[in-house]
Amino acid sequence: MTNRQNWAECYTYLAARIHAPRTLEEVQEIVGRSEKVKALGTRHAFNDSADSSGDLISLEHLNQLIDLNLEDRTVTVGAGMRYGELGKVLNEHGLALSNLASLPHISIVGACATATHGSGDQNGNLATSICGIEYVTGDGSLVTFSRSSASAGPNQSGSRAETFTQNRGKPESESKNAQIVKRIDSGPLEGAVVALGALGIATSVTLDLVPEFWIRQDVYEGLPLETALNNFDEIMSGAYSTSLFTDWQTPKINQTWRKRLTTPDDKIEADPTYFGGTLAKHDLNPIKNASPENCTSQTGIPGLWNNRLNHFRMEFTPSVGEELQSEYLVPRQHAVAAIRAVHELADQIAPHLYLTEIRSIAADNLWLSTAYKQDSIAIHFTWHKEWESVHALMPKIEAALSPFSPRPHWGKLFTVPREVLQPRYPKLEAFCELAQRYDRTGKFRNAFLDRNIF
Repeated sequence: MTNRQNWAECYTYLAARIHAPRTLEEVQEIVGRSEKVKALGTRHAFNDSADSSGDLISLEHLNQLIDLNLEDRTVTVGAGMRYGELGKVLNEHGLALSNLASLPHISIVGACATATHGSGDQNGNLATSICGIEYVTGDGSLVTFSRSSASAGPNQSGSRAETFTQNRGKPESESKNAQIVKRIDSGPLEGAVVALGALGIATSVTLDLVPEFWIRQDVYEGLPLETALNNFDEIMSGAYSTSLFTDWQTPKINQTWRKRLTTPDDKIEADPTYFGGTLAKHDLNPIKNASPENCTSQTGIPGLWNNRLNHFRMEFTPSVGEELQSEYLVPRQHAVAAIRAVHELADQIAPHLYLTEIRSIAADNLWLSTAYKQDSIAIHFTWHKEWESVHALMPKIEAALSPFSPRPHWGKLFTVPREVLQPRYPKLEAFCELAQRYDRTGKFRNAFLDRNIF
């Protein structure tokens, strides 16, 4: 592979080699002979979390549907499967995921490994849908963590209905080296999902599904910031998913995106105003002067979950591209105070910013999740590609948010030092012990993990 940059072309991978295996067996062979190795998904991380001083394994070819279990309402897919691809498959069977990120282009495993979150007061981050995950660990073993160690994990038939099953590579009888070791693990799934690649190379994941549902998306412009803060809980809880967009250039929320449950034949007119904001009559891009063509349909037109929960459409390049991103999650009870603290820096932030998005995420029990044990608000920054300015601003934002113990998004830029970051994760020590159990030689360690976790 020759492409050594991430999606936004703001990070160049330093690994000596990048591999693109097509079978599980090839992954095991590469892991077995590598001294240092990490997995590479759809390259949406803005930092070095997915880099390695040795080998990188691109998961792009491990993107097949492995098992769709209609009885249990679960789906097992290869680690390279993207959300947009899975959505099309699930629609054929009247099934859905309960939550999506703003981009359908990202890989499922990569998003979950970094606690990428989507939005909604009652919606946990994307990793909370995982009921099983499979890793190739440091010794080449194939290990499955599942919600119940007593039940069959992904790709094990047991008593499970295995409809629509596809093979992930050559049959074992045809393989040159069929030494695949597999065991159902009794370790904690909640420690193995948001794992930053520290346990091994994820090769497949099993997700809980729900019946398909329909969403309408209405956008309001110019909601006064002070009104938004004074009515924050009502606004954020007033839809299945709510996003507030601002560029901090005026004391207003530029756009409020309300994604509400609906029916296919919904003809109800949206209210012309919403807390002082005015209903948009045509589709908008959250970034000023950017084309709305790459955004999901708005103006109250009903659409299936995978064509509305995400902000951007699969068939178009998302967002800006030439950008940097950072994001901080704070406990929900401190949301208004945290937003006010950021607003105090508006004059410094605005010249270097495309957009800030504010969203809510429900608490979960995943050890390294940014929403671990706390309902959270995410304050996200999409920056111009201005490295010096952004790196100078991040410590100021982090200092302003420090009274609220922010947890930075693992896959985005931050400067919070390890000694400040680690106490914000009560299960960090248990996670490190889990990682040591499956990576005794530090094969999956990299600079990011050494700097922030170990």
